[in-house]
Amino acid sequence: RRAMTATERATERASTATEGEERTRAAADAELRARKENAPSRLGDDVCLVPGEVVVRVDNAPGNARRIYTGVDINADVETVWNLLTDYAGLADVVPNLVSNDVVYETSGGARIKQVGSAQVLPGITFKASMIVDVGEKVGGLAPSKIRRGELDGAAADEDALRRAERREKLERGLFPRPWAAATSDASLTRDITMVSAPGEPGDFTLYQGLWRAQPLPDCGIDGGDATRLTYAVEIQPRPWLPVALVENRIARDIVANMEAVGVEAAVRYRDATVAARSKPTPAPDADSAAGEAAIEVRKGDDPAAL
Repeated sequence: RRAMTATERATERASTATEGEERTRAAADAELRARKENAPSRLGDDVCLVPGEVVVRVDNAPGNARRIYTGVDINADVETVWNLLTDYAGLADVVPNLVSNDVVYETSGGARIKQVGSAQVLPGITFKASMIVDVGEKVGGLAPSKIRRGELDGAAADEDALRRAERREKLERGLFPRPWAAATSDASLTRDITMVSAPGEPGDFTLYQGLWRAQPLPDCGIDGGDATRLTYAVEIQPRPWLPVALVENRIARDIVANMEAVGVEAAVRYRDATVAARSKPTPAPDADSAAGEAAIEVRKGDDPAAL
């Protein structure tokens, strides 16, 4: 057998690498398919997910578009999750699929951010999604009028019928996808974050708009601790040159990975803060305070008749 040339060896290595990438992608697609098949139809207070395990579903939408829904239960309070998500400058340190995350400016209730995410959609083909998004913070939850079928938010409904109807409904800028979760009847405890691609700005999406929702789960905490349900419902519509079917699985997998990372980081921060609070020593009373308490005790012991 003749020895291979350098070109032939390079070709063989590339072929082996490609086969490995295809096997990895196939395994990842199989895992995503299993997540979608096992996803609950509704996430209500009567459902406690395995902490840190992300559920996901993907629905078709007209016009080269998809709606992707994800959810995760986190062993942390809502405040910890909220502070993590609204630390816009620090998002890239937590979210694994952000190549860059530049805060253009911040406002009193949000920010404008330029983000670039990277995903390999086919062997040798990497899709870098670049966009500028406007972010809004809504303590108490987004107004129902700005949510698709917002009047049903938190109410019992036929999810299968709603999903069939929504598959026929086009995306509409400013009308955010209906959150998957109905985790609390007290709207004041809900915290929402909206993200929408800025109109007129360059980017790889005709429209990208999503709604993060963080809600307390009073019956799902471990050993009396806090728990939060975090969901993210997002609508994506790539530019016409990129068929959404080519990237939907990879985008869904990346969102799952991002949710997992947020869940882990929030749980660690909450645990560390809880441990620190419990281990904080009780301050000893100063001399003046101790003398005052002693005087009070003496007065308590006096004969009332002598006063």
